[in-house]
Amino acid sequence: MRRRKSRGSSLLEATFILMTLLAVLIGSLDIAKVVYLHQSLVERARAGAQWAAVNDFNATQVKNYVVYNSPAGGTTASLWRLQTSMVTAELKDQNTSKARVEIKITDYPYDFFTPWIAGAYKARPIVTSVIHEPSLP
Repeated sequence: MRRRKSRGSSLLEATFILMTLLAVLIGSLDIAKVVYLHQSLVERARAGAQWAAVNDFNATQVKNYVVYNSPAGGTTASLWRLQTSMVTAELKDQNTSKARVEIKITDYPYDFFTPWIAGAYKARPIVTSVIHEPSLP
């Protein structure tokens, strides 16, 4: 008699375990994607700041370098969905010993697969600052 009542419990337990496993797997993929994209954005901001630190400052060229990996611009962004409108390049304290280039990337969109948080979210701003050697007195 007992055996007949517990027949469907194995299937039910397997279903709960499978749902939990899928949720953890998809969540892990989302976390990995966010970490990868964030690190890629930081790398692009650093590359642009390093390029701007040793060249004469031109905001358009710096933005192009961050997005296209070339100061002349291009057609294919080095990071998917990154646009020059998301990049801000500023030369601060020019002609002083504190001259520095500041690169800021804002509003980069993240997409999630996890059903509970699915949708597009904006990344927090990424800011990099380095000394601008050509401006030093």
